[in-house]
Amino acid sequence: MSFIGRPLNVALVAVVCLLLTGTVGATMFYQSSAGGLERQNEQLRERNEELRTDLSAARENVSALRTRVRELNRSLSQTRGDVGQVSNSLERTEELLNATETELANTESELQTTEEQLDEAQTNLADARERISELEEEVETLESENAELEDEVDDLQRDNRELDETVGELETQVTTLEDENSELQSDLRRVCNQWDEAEQGPKPEECPG
Repeated sequence: MSFIGRPLNVALVAVVCLLLTGTVGATMFYQSSAGGLERQNEQLRERNEELRTDLSAARENVSALRTRVRELNRSLSQTRGDVGQVSNSLERTEELLNATETELANTESELQTTEEQLDEAQTNLADARERISELEEEVETLESENAELEDEVDDLQRDNRELDETVGELETQVTTLEDENSELQSDLRRVCNQWDEAEQGPKPEECPG
């Protein structure tokens, strides 16, 4: 009787411990992921600023080159006697302009890609933080349930002790009653053995046949 509630109590505590271990492990995993996303987010911001600086410089360079082209065009119109030199200078400037415009286009494309990655990283970070919040709430709930289960376990263990005491008392009473019954049976046999049917009549029904 003393072992009635104990397997159930141990199983309840084991289940709660497993749930807490899994949830806390998941919380640590998402917290680690959030830290990585924050570092990646910061790197993307720094790269974004660098690209913006490069883009601004490239635009200024393009503007200067365009101004130079216009100046060379005017110089070409004014100085037709030196057409070859001006044409070569103009060709080199146009080639440099084309290269700069190509670099500008590539920089703008890379900047757009970086901004998309930054948006995605921010979304992932927000999702990770939301998941961490959910897991923390789940941990709090499990800890509360665990405390309630521990209280129930304490109650059941106290009930088991009381039942053990009651069983002990009942066993003592049973032993006492068995001893009394044995004495009564012995007295009955002695009376029946000493019964004189000639003088006292038939034996009582309680006497064994």
